[in-house]
Amino acid sequence: MWPIYTGRIRWFEDYRILDKEWHWESDMQEFKRMIRDTWLRIAFNSLVLTPGFIYLGAPYSKLRRGLDDFDNGWTIFLQIYILQVIESSGHGFFHKILHHPRLYDFCHKMHHEYTNVISPAGEYFGVVEFIFASLVPVTMGSFIMGSRIHFSTYILFMIWRVCRTYDSHVGYEFPWSPFSIFPLCATSEYHNFHHSHNVSNYESSYVLLDSILGRNADFWEYLKKKEKRKAL
Repeated sequence: MWPIYTGRIRWFEDYRILDKEWHWESDMQEFKRMIRDTWLRIAFNSLVLTPGFIYLGAPYSKLRRGLDDFDNGWTIFLQIYILQVIESSGHGFFHKILHHPRLYDFCHKMHHEYTNVISPAGEYFGVVEFIFASLVPVTMGSFIMGSRIHFSTYILFMIWRVCRTYDSHVGYEFPWSPFSIFPLCATSEYHNFHHSHNVSNYESSYVLLDSILGRNADFWEYLKKKEKRKAL
């Protein structure tokens, strides 16, 4: 994405969500610190916390692992959708808690250093946030669905989930994004609004729980005003 971010290519810029400076344009030194910390956090979370979490949880997993026990394509598609909804709802639940004034500065403020997001920001978490807002929601579905899904399906879901995280923080609303093919999907602009306004839209991939609990009303109002400005 770096060539797209820095190239100012008109065709891509038409899909840019926020018309404001990127962090490196406003303060290069601060951006260098942020991006360095981001990659260090990603490395630690991916290479230390994630394997440790898998090691502790593996004995309790009921996922099928037989080589002759794969599901058909439509079943896998439906299962990945269900896993996404469970993960997104779990993420939204813990994410909202992390915005509590007593927890925000300690657990979540780091992630909001990016007010104009780029893809790596999607994995910029401290230890507590990574465990409760990422690892726990991602594994919830595997324990809830248990032997109804195959291990390979869960791996596909994990790959989809990581790519979806980078897409939701990309800073552009690409109409061809494959991550919007499922019903009730949250768009990149949906999560971008959360970073730029620091309110509403707590789910990671979907809008179901946010809509039920009325946690995205500010976003829908923002879209209405945006459309009115375009019409002028």
